[in-house]
Amino acid sequence: MGVSLARTQAAQLQSTAAAGSRAFRTAAAVVVVGGVVAALTGCSSTTTSATQQAAAPTKTYSALPEPCAVISPQVIDTYAAGATCDGASGSTASQDGSERVIEPSWIVSGAFKDPTSIRVNVTLSSAAPTIFADEKQAVLESFPTFNTVQTSSAISIGDQAYILSGPSSINTAGAAAHIVAQSGNAVVVVKFSGFTDVQTSATAAEAVANDILANLR
Repeated sequence: MGVSLARTQAAQLQSTAAAGSRAFRTAAAVVVVGGVVAALTGCSSTTTSATQQAAAPTKTYSALPEPCAVISPQVIDTYAAGATCDGASGSTASQDGSERVIEPSWIVSGAFKDPTSIRVNVTLSSAAPTIFADEKQAVLESFPTFNTVQTSSAISIGDQAYILSGPSSINTAGAAAHIVAQSGNAVVVVKFSGFTDVQTSATAAEAVANDILANLR
């Protein structure tokens, strides 16, 4: 009988403790927001979280323009006046059509060894983030071969972009800027070089990259 009574009292104590714990959790689940008491238990929130807001879909481009039409004439006239386009590489596509690429270039011919040039690679692919990472790494490795790195940083173009710019290590009168940018399923690589200063080359490369994205559909 003594054991039975002890078990009964223990059960009553556990029940009382559990009730107290539930009451504490219920009280703790009541918060004050802007002076208004809001009970959080048993309620569903209709507020959109920051994570949900950031999950908005990115752009999806479905077509590439003709290689020599990917940069507007006005932009060419501004940064490479007199340049002629070489779109001989045309456009390529994977067998299943999941990846399409164009690689045109513009060159201002002259008597100089290092004329102004704009070389472009535009890719449409569902694997754009991976291609962006690969192209960025390629630029990081190749740019210092002929140029001194003065700027190496992320910039605000599309979903993500990176620029390297600096004076030519071959010709002190020249400079170059290379940009890799991703917007949705598009990856754009721009390589600008010529007889100009570093800031002008960077400005030109950024203008070309933005113009290309504006011309995709």
